[in-house]
Amino acid sequence: MGDFIIKGLRKTYGDFSLEIPELVFRRGFVTGIVGDNGAGKTTLMRCMTGAIVVDEGVIDPGSDLPAGVVFDECPFPQDLKSKQLSSIFSSMFDGWDDSGFQRMLKDFGIDESKKVKEYSRGMRMKAQVAVALSHPTGILVLDEPTAGMDPAAREEFLDHVRDYMVDESHCAVMSSHITSDIEKIADYVVFLKDGKVIISGEMSDVIGRYGILHAEKDSGLRGERIVRRRLQPHGCDYLIDGIGEFSADHPDMNVDPVTLEDLMIIISKGEEA
Repeated sequence: MGDFIIKGLRKTYGDFSLEIPELVFRRGFVTGIVGDNGAGKTTLMRCMTGAIVVDEGVIDPGSDLPAGVVFDECPFPQDLKSKQLSSIFSSMFDGWDDSGFQRMLKDFGIDESKKVKEYSRGMRMKAQVAVALSHPTGILVLDEPTAGMDPAAREEFLDHVRDYMVDESHCAVMSSHITSDIEKIADYVVFLKDGKVIISGEMSDVIGRYGILHAEKDSGLRGERIVRRRLQPHGCDYLIDGIGEFSADHPDMNVDPVTLEDLMIIISKGEEA
């Protein structure tokens, strides 16, 4: 079973174009996809699952097993109850685990007497998670899976992903606006902006490599280490690539470490320096 590989991907909608020269999702690891609304996260994941047809490019899942999918909007028929969902998916997927599905619904607190249309947004996401984890898969593709969940439910969901990843032939790709969830679960991170990959790499390397310099004004700083800037009402923030090297060259300037949320904000709101 090989890695999930994307090469030369392009998908265009009007003025928007998703363009991914190459992206590899490695077996045994979780990759987080981060970006603001309209960055291309959902388009990328729908391309990966075949929900939409790409204009150009190759998508090699590295496995004959289907993907376990959680979309940002629940696609299940609204008038069905959980037992009916199980019946449908058991006919679609070899190795469907009905007992595991029912157990997960119970763990998630989903009332089997209710129809999908009666679920809250969080419950609809949980139902998708239960389906995704109840049949053999080669990859989990999770688009905002924790949307609408409270903190306890989000942590429970992350535990299910951790259990799934015990099998090193699995991989998972997850997007979320809740960057703390990505930081907890992801080994790799990819930042998208305007349909393009801005930053990608191992989570620890990315967090350790980048920093933010807070200046009182736009000082006109330029150089290969300064990759983005964001003008603020009372100053300017600069995204630094290579804290150690920059600090060695500018010992009088204090560069702060970043969180994933810091990076997302300056990439989303900032501009090229």
